[in-house]
Amino acid sequence: MPRLSDNATTYTHKLENWKQRRDFMEVTSRLLEMNMSSVILLGLVVNFVVVVIFALLYWANGEDCFFIAEGDFGFSTMFYHSVHSFTTIGFGSVFPICSLPHVLVLTEQYISYVVTAVLGAVIVVQGLKPRARIRFAKDAMFTVSDDGQCRLMIRIANDTRYPVEHCGASARCKLRRMGAGDLPTRQIELPLMSDFNARLGRGQHWVLVHALKSSPLVETVLDSVPEVLSEEDLQEVFAQIWLIDVMLYVVDPIYGQEVRFHKRYTKNEMVSHARYADMLFTDVISKHPDGSPSEVQIRHDYSLLDEYTETTPAFRL
Repeated sequence: MPRLSDNATTYTHKLENWKQRRDFMEVTSRLLEMNMSSVILLGLVVNFVVVVIFALLYWANGEDCFFIAEGDFGFSTMFYHSVHSFTTIGFGSVFPICSLPHVLVLTEQYISYVVTAVLGAVIVVQGLKPRARIRFAKDAMFTVSDDGQCRLMIRIANDTRYPVEHCGASARCKLRRMGAGDLPTRQIELPLMSDFNARLGRGQHWVLVHALKSSPLVETVLDSVPEVLSEEDLQEVFAQIWLIDVMLYVVDPIYGQEVRFHKRYTKNEMVSHARYADMLFTDVISKHPDGSPSEVQIRHDYSLLDEYTETTPAFRL
């Protein structure tokens, strides 16, 4: 069960002569990339830091610039005043009587509005973001059946706590450039035998299948398309594969929104002459008096999503 390339080269991209434009609104997009708990923790840290900074600024202005109804002037009193200014509560037990502290109060109040608005908007968007999750099998399979037909198989599973609906899938393959090393030359769409699934239950899996017999991939690589692909034909096709992109579209029924997923398989994530291990098992719960099953439970073993077995003697490319 070899991978199409056990020693495939890993490529990274480097940008040259490109200057990124700085935009304050990029802060919002970065916050949206964070999970909810990190956003809430970041908000707490920002609030505390801002309050401490302004407390130090108030403290630096001295006792003569503040009216304090009770207690003594000190950092703790200024921290108390800074909290009230940031939260715009303003109990009136401490307030400035000089011009510079007035400006500081105005500045802190404006910063609190900005911080609250940005973090509040991010939390709302995070809370309304669809929670649908799809898990792709770690490896893509090229399975050769007993009749000699080869099929590309990619298994996915619903990793959401509830079913997803209106599932659609597509796949594309990038080929190597002949005579130019390993650089990709063109992209070919790989038609799937079943590219739509009306409903995918919690934990249930779905196998995407592309038949190589009538594949545009084979038509592009080989001079003529035989009825049955020989081992030499398969080696020639596999040698030209650069990577395979799989796109999946599902509708999250809770939020009523379409969610898109993408998985890229490189050559060292493709296995030839192998088949996914079966994830479906049945248990007879009860029987009729004549012995026929009355209730059957279908089990989906989620732990087997990435497992596969050898189907025919494998060859190493």
